Amino acid sequence: MSKPPQLAAVVPPYQLLIETDEPRPFQGPFAGIETTHELLRDVITTPAGITEEREAVPAVRMQNNAGRMYGGS
Repeated sequence: MSKPPQLAAVVPPYQLLIETDEPRPFQGPFAGIETTHELLRDVITTPAGITEEREAVPAVRMQNNAGRMYGGS
């Protein structure tokens, strides 16, 4: 199974979604951290580091992706 950073490097940016409400505990760098919305910034920072973009770019892109996936803005 791919590690999340490796997966983020191969998923097309227009399809990438994130979540922080996973019922199972995180492993790796987020191990021991409660999975709440407060983790969003850290979760967005990971793909931003991989794509070498400013954090705001993948954040807006993922918001747009979620809007297309689930409807809404």
